[in-house]
Amino acid sequence: NLNTQTFEAVSPQSVRNIAPIQLSRTTTIELGYQGMPSKEVVLRIDVYYENTKNPLGAYVVQTPNVFYDYESLRSYLSAYLPADTAVKYAQTISSLPLGTITPMEGDPADLLVATRSFGDVSFFGGDVAITYAPSPSFSVAANYSFLSKNFFEKTASDYDDISLNAPKHKLGFTGSYSNEALGFTGEIRVRYVDSYFVLSGIGRETIPSCTLADINASYRIPFLPSATLLCSVQNLFDTRHQEYIGAPKIGRLALFRLAYALL
Repeated sequence: NLNTQTFEAVSPQSVRNIAPIQLSRTTTIELGYQGMPSKEVVLRIDVYYENTKNPLGAYVVQTPNVFYDYESLRSYLSAYLPADTAVKYAQTISSLPLGTITPMEGDPADLLVATRSFGDVSFFGGDVAITYAPSPSFSVAANYSFLSKNFFEKTASDYDDISLNAPKHKLGFTGSYSNEALGFTGEIRVRYVDSYFVLSGIGRETIPSCTLADINASYRIPFLPSATLLCSVQNLFDTRHQEYIGAPKIGRLALFRLAYALL
């Protein structure tokens, strides 16, 4: 099992040909609105419904291994070794794969890792974004994204669980200020990502929720009109977080640049 990193018992009846991957068919219905309720406000709303038949599952090992039966091996070794030694040897040897059941067309020693198409999943979601700009130099914005369901437990007819590998809730706030006379622009952004479960070929894991703050600023140098200093700090408070399974935790990223326009 790639997820638990352990061997699992497999019945002889389950060793059979794997059905070909079926066509995955996705149907999406989406409605959206974008407009200006007033001259200072921009509003965008999107709602959608999605249904997918025969989605692809995670990659799993399809070729089972063969092991010695512990009791039979212990009984055999006991005829030649002391009882305690036979038990230790039997425990060690029976935990090691002796062979692999593979298709005739493949290499007999290779493990076959493959995905399957199965199931029927449906969910709906929405996105809302609003921007308020009381003046040309100042604006605030907020956005929110929602999923009705991001994980589907397997049923009796399904092969495995299905995960969208995406959070149910995402939220963001942004404040921007610019002063053309001073040559300065700045932006502060706060974003929240809900926890979500990832089902992948490299494992199963829950990605914790996190709240991050970012800042961006630029300043036009007065005595060098063609030169601009730029600063970008992602994850301002150095919140160590993981964005996907298998990826390392990341912290603050600060970039400082000097840009010069030749024309």
